[in-house]
Amino acid sequence: CDSCRKRKLKCSKDLPKCSKCQQHNWECNYSPRVVRSPLTRIHLTKVENRVRGLEAIIHELLPEVDIDKLLSRQVARISTPRQQTSEPQSPVTQQPLKRTQSSEYPEIPEDDVPDDAIYGFDWNEEDIDALNDGMAALSVDPSNKGYFGVASSAVIVRALRKPSQDRDMDESVYTNASDSRSNSKTLPDLDSTVSLTAKYLTNEFIDSYFENYHSSYPFIHKETFLAQYRDEIPIPNNDIWQILLNAVLALGAWCLHGESSNFDLHYYQNAKSYLSSYVFESGSIPLLLALTLLSNYAQKRNKPNTGWNYLGLAVRMAMGLGLYKEFANWSSSKQQLQLEMRRRIWWGLYIFDGGAAITFGRPVNLPDAQMMDINEVSNIDDDDQIMMGSNNKELRVVEYPTIYSGLIWQARFTIISTEIYNRLISTPRPGTHECLAMNDRITKFVSELPKYFSEDKSIAESASQIPGENGVPEWLAFTRYRLIWRYKNLQLILMRAFVLQRVVGVQNPAMLELAKSPEGKQCRVICMDVTHETILSVAEFVENHKVTVITSWYATFFLFHASLVSVVCLRSDPKSKHAVGWKSDIILAKQVLRCLARDNSLANKFITVIDSMC
Repeated sequence: CDSCRKRKLKCSKDLPKCSKCQQHNWECNYSPRVVRSPLTRIHLTKVENRVRGLEAIIHELLPEVDIDKLLSRQVARISTPRQQTSEPQSPVTQQPLKRTQSSEYPEIPEDDVPDDAIYGFDWNEEDIDALNDGMAALSVDPSNKGYFGVASSAVIVRALRKPSQDRDMDESVYTNASDSRSNSKTLPDLDSTVSLTAKYLTNEFIDSYFENYHSSYPFIHKETFLAQYRDEIPIPNNDIWQILLNAVLALGAWCLHGESSNFDLHYYQNAKSYLSSYVFESGSIPLLLALTLLSNYAQKRNKPNTGWNYLGLAVRMAMGLGLYKEFANWSSSKQQLQLEMRRRIWWGLYIFDGGAAITFGRPVNLPDAQMMDINEVSNIDDDDQIMMGSNNKELRVVEYPTIYSGLIWQARFTIISTEIYNRLISTPRPGTHECLAMNDRITKFVSELPKYFSEDKSIAESASQIPGENGVPEWLAFTRYRLIWRYKNLQLILMRAFVLQRVVGVQNPAMLELAKSPEGKQCRVICMDVTHETILSVAEFVENHKVTVITSWYATFFLFHASLVSVVCLRSDPKSKHAVGWKSDIILAKQVLRCLARDNSLANKFITVIDSMC
């Protein structure tokens, strides 16, 4: 009805009066909808095919005419001998025409957009009906989900929808049996005998945070935080401390119990309750840490846009605190630990922002590498750390892997990945030669990795000797696998369009020629190779290592992203000589997803998606 549409509420569509209008005693009118061309994939595909057909006819009739130049009016009318002159062109026409997507890069699925150009992308992730997922994969209907761009899995899922499926059917398939607890405003009551502030409970969740989360993302200075928690040293402003403490408790509870309890949701709600106006009118390292952790927690709990907002606020605050710079006056040995803390926070935030932008298919918020002069994180053993404020001990850099090794190499990779990703989403799109050159940059990065991050398991294990450790610790194994999955995922995104052109239904002669070129084939081979390698790598990790809530989340994300490429290949060419291999990869991916579903319910939904497309 008009009232619900104006207020952006979910309307029951009852006659003569919907439930919301009855409840609030509003006038309930149903205005006729404006008839527009349907913005469905079927309709858009028909239009696109018609355009491609017309382009092919023009190309056949006028083979010497560049259609793009003709459309942009950069070329004069088809000339006769009388019209040919030697007059110079104007400065505008003398400028070289930018390369266009049609001549340089494979056609990719167009963005699905909501019907409403003003309010269509609005989202509300407190509403139980606003189903979303932190991996940006299941938003088949783009309405009221936020924008997820070309790098996200959602774009591929939309492109692979069968023509017989309409949008409502897809949404019911992909979001069926959703875990509403992560989105609900009202949380189920806990046992009245359980106090969320009880020390035995908070101690358990803080231990879980440092064991499971801190080993992957060591942003917080552990000794200082624990001393503040034990009231051994002063805490920052109480509101800010409560936000940071509850963010740590929420992540610790989630890492320990995953979706099987609501402890983490209660701590998250408690953290939000302290987000007063004072918080938005201040800036500090503790508050920055809290916002950074809340952004990652919200994404993990299937609130991607909420996490994106927290992340944006954290990025602005970090730049306002000058974290992207080194200052000469702070270079003395007395400031070593404080400087290390600034570097860990900055590079951790940099990793989060780059990763979230690529996952959601959105622009990167942080500055280019050339604008940052902050040093890398140092590879320091945690046993050598001291309390913040103690300035009488040198920090010793070690050669063996520490929890900061992953932060160092992820930061280096994020610099490369953001530059490649920014180029990939720019106009005009990169050509085959440029894509291959960017892929060479990734392989060069891989060749420079220390041996303990080698793809060869035996080499990695022999180089992973840590004093006091017997064998390879689980945190190090996961750090290695996750880095491997990340750079393979970037290769997949870079080359995926060369595989997707089979599904899009290319009819443009230039595109067909590009698909047959040696470079185009090489790009497809790279994409299919990294897809197969990713699926095998995730399967190897799940078979040989402890699967926790946090490791399951990342394994599920990268596995599903890779499996979609195998689905694309099988859908486009089921009689190919490679079809047996693609089917084997899909079967293996589904088997691994079933194992991962014990800790992540999205894995079961992804199996449903794969089954619906094959």
